[in-house]
Amino acid sequence: MAAIYFPSCKFSAAFPESSKKIQKYLKERHGMEIAGCCRKSRLSLTEKDTAIFICHTCMAICEESSNVGKTLSLWELLNNDIDFKLPDYGGMKLTVQDCWRSFDRKNEQKCVRNLLKKINISIVEQNENFEKTKFCGTSLFNGPDEENNRLVPSRLGSCSESVFTSLSPSLQKQKMEAHCSHINTGSVLCYCATCTKGVEIGGKRAIHLLNLIYDKSNV
Repeated sequence: MAAIYFPSCKFSAAFPESSKKIQKYLKERHGMEIAGCCRKSRLSLTEKDTAIFICHTCMAICEESSNVGKTLSLWELLNNDIDFKLPDYGGMKLTVQDCWRSFDRKNEQKCVRNLLKKINISIVEQNENFEKTKFCGTSLFNGPDEENNRLVPSRLGSCSESVFTSLSPSLQKQKMEAHCSHINTGSVLCYCATCTKGVEIGGKRAIHLLNLIYDKSNV
């Protein structure tokens, strides 16, 4: 039985320092193996393995197109890790941006908020939060991803026509700006790399949760 962390190609490219830090911690503290790209590494997973994810698409791909026994978000793991050192932000207000790709992962959503409380963040909720969220940056406006539909037929393929549309970059920007116009805090907490990018396009300061945990200079 192995615990394997999938670091996400997109997250690692966007936030290389935080990605390196969490990989080092998980290897040293939990003895985890570090996987490569989920599209290839998933093939070696067995029903005895537990896979830990920072990316919702990676998790969905492994859940539907691998033999993995158990999946867990990074936030669920860290929320229960008493040895993981956390900063203190002194009650700073942040709006939480839930991701459409994890709209029904209630325990993950709760653990994100538990971590924010532990680092002394004052949480501001949006009307479209938890299961009501419809946001995943611009990814929902680039049309269906055929490979994702094939690898994740139940979660992504079955809703591709109703959820994914194709819009020009200028219209995508308008969508992001419209979404962010309803956010009243200057900064937004995201736990998805694509959501982070979308919030930035919309004109708000986006902070990924792992960056918030690791580096107070992000605020």
